[in-house]
Amino acid sequence: MRSNQDKKPKTIKSALQSAQRIILHAVPAGESNQSIVNGFDRRTQTLATAEWPNSVHGVIKFQIKNISEWGTGILIGPNILLTAGHNLYCHRRKAYAELESLRFLPAIDGQVLPFGDVEVGHYLVSPNYIKEGKEDHDILVLKEPIGDLTDYFDINCLEPEEKK
Repeated sequence: MRSNQDKKPKTIKSALQSAQRIILHAVPAGESNQSIVNGFDRRTQTLATAEWPNSVHGVIKFQIKNISEWGTGILIGPNILLTAGHNLYCHRRKAYAELESLRFLPAIDGQVLPFGDVEVGHYLVSPNYIKEGKEDHDILVLKEPIGDLTDYFDINCLEPEEKK
């Protein structure tokens, strides 16, 4: 993984490099009376964004070459966020997201921020995404463990002998 800082969290780096298969432990939200169905395409808007598992999802606000952008991400640890590679590196502009502009807004519901927002300390971008546009994923390390309030999806890496 490429880092925008020299110091990388060793636990993230080693876990991602040694991973043969990654499993997210999540329970489907199921049917809920706390959502609105869009009649046009049947997507649903969740109204209970501050409740688990919805609370682990959020919006990432950032800038690339002084142009405001946004994307989405999910918490996979108290201060670890998983997002798409294209959120932090733009092939068209050959530019990275500006670290000082990166903020995570967990469980956002319109203009309501039930947990506030959190600054990003640093991020890791897949070198294969930068080079070839493959492995479209990134990791952001937040300055605060907001996942202690929102909860988060656990992520585990299986050893090769555990593969099925």
